Amino acid sequence: QGKVLIILGRTDPIIVETEIAPDAREVLGRENVEVVVLEAGHEVPISKGGEIVDAVWKFWGEGEAGVSKGEVAAAT
Repeated sequence: QGKVLIILGRTDPIIVETEIAPDAREVLGRENVEVVVLEAGHEVPISKGGEIVDAVWKFWGEGEAGVSKGEVAAAT
């Protein structure tokens, strides 16, 4: 069973953490959802690219199989 990583901006007026996170956990199961909230608004993918990459690498590293940067680079 897989897990889902949701990355949100704390001040995003469109995708609101207090609405999305509980709904995702209810539907997918608390243990299957990880939420990372960054200090940003709706532009979080643009303004916090480096922090998003760090969060994704950390999330992938915690998976059952564990994915290394080298494995991802070799697959692309």
